[in-house]
Amino acid sequence: MTTAVLQREAVAASRERDHMEFEKWERQRILRDEITDQTERLAAPMENPFVYDLSEEKGIVTDIGEPVLPVINNGLEVARHQAEYNSDWQFELSRREIELEEQMQIEDFARQNNSGIRITSLSLDQSNYDGMRAIASTLGYELPPERMSSEDILKNRMWLGVPPGLVVLSPIPDAVREQGVDIGAYDAMRQKMMVRVITLKTGTEEAHKSLVDAIRQTYDDELSAKLGGKWFAGRQDTSREDARAFIEKQTQWLNEHVETVFKVYQQTKDPVERLRLLEWPRYSLAAALDDLKNGKHVASVSESGQAARAEGKEFKSDCPTAQQTLTISEQLEALGYLIEPQVHTLRCVNCPFCKRIVDAVKINKPGEKSIECKSCHAKVDLETGERLDRRKNQVQKLGKTVVSAVKVQPKKPEGLPKTAKNHREKLVLGGTVTEELDEESGKYVLKN
Repeated sequence: MTTAVLQREAVAASRERDHMEFEKWERQRILRDEITDQTERLAAPMENPFVYDLSEEKGIVTDIGEPVLPVINNGLEVARHQAEYNSDWQFELSRREIELEEQMQIEDFARQNNSGIRITSLSLDQSNYDGMRAIASTLGYELPPERMSSEDILKNRMWLGVPPGLVVLSPIPDAVREQGVDIGAYDAMRQKMMVRVITLKTGTEEAHKSLVDAIRQTYDDELSAKLGGKWFAGRQDTSREDARAFIEKQTQWLNEHVETVFKVYQQTKDPVERLRLLEWPRYSLAAALDDLKNGKHVASVSESGQAARAEGKEFKSDCPTAQQTLTISEQLEALGYLIEPQVHTLRCVNCPFCKRIVDAVKINKPGEKSIECKSCHAKVDLETGERLDRRKNQVQKLGKTVVSAVKVQPKKPEGLPKTAKNHREKLVLGGTVTEELDEESGKYVLKN
């Protein structure tokens, strides 16, 4: 064997060792990151921060120019539509009217100071009124001794001088807390409340974070004084340290999960696509860990995930990874604005499959975003456009436009006469509208 051959083999062997060492390092890095992510999900208190800019024309906008106000206004219209057919939605209609007014005041606040905003939604369990009063007192406000209605608490906005800003308490609604009303949008088991903290973008991030931390500490101190024990974000049962120690012991499930994540990382380098592909595995692992923590048997991570999804459970990380990749609706949901419940029925919509005006069940949960006709039971994945009811000879894809256009006519190919089909019917609340294809722009526009 020549020296050159020996050298090539030595180089190849060295590269193989380097590659194996890199993969080993990569798996260890993934393990550390995933344990941190699951610790935040299992410990459960959530702190969701976002930064929004001020546009002269659009008002408060995301980093890619999406305006916030129209989305909140649309959420109000959804609630108004639902309340027409279901009296259980009346309380949610009132809340969304209050939240729209809140957002309009935030928009004015930003314009008056010619600045974007920092906004953090802090999740606090217990929905404890003494804790709410303690927060208000610390900020220079006073709530009455007797508990106000959840709507009145939400209206009671607390404007600050230093740093200039706003604090809004958003407790779980009385209709859910006291009457057990379930519209699929609230976790009645946790009695969770939200605190929204808004300051100017021109202020420092440190000042904003300090205010958030002070509010949480005030709440926890009040719970300790009234109920005893140590608290963090309104929870006494699981600290972050306890959660991490528990998770690190679940080596079987962690190792399986790391292999799943590693395969996704090899599949794509696009961070947005990675988040999408990992959303369900991370949710399912969190569900399995939650089952184990509560003494339940876990047959598989997937089965735990399916069961948790059916119950509408949430396992969100403390600070969403790559927040800029979230849609504006997802960001607002993280901030406590319930733009759309996890499960609800849309009345009087047009089904493209059975050609009837029907009720449709819309699901917006971790791991499933779908819409199903209650007449013919055709079910479509709202992200991929794929039929989920799996009937023979009917499985088809409608494309991602199914989110807003469940029935779409094909775009007119070049060279066809103008008499070819060049329109589509678009699903809206209350029925459909017809859009026509504009030949110059290649886009669909509303038919006059």
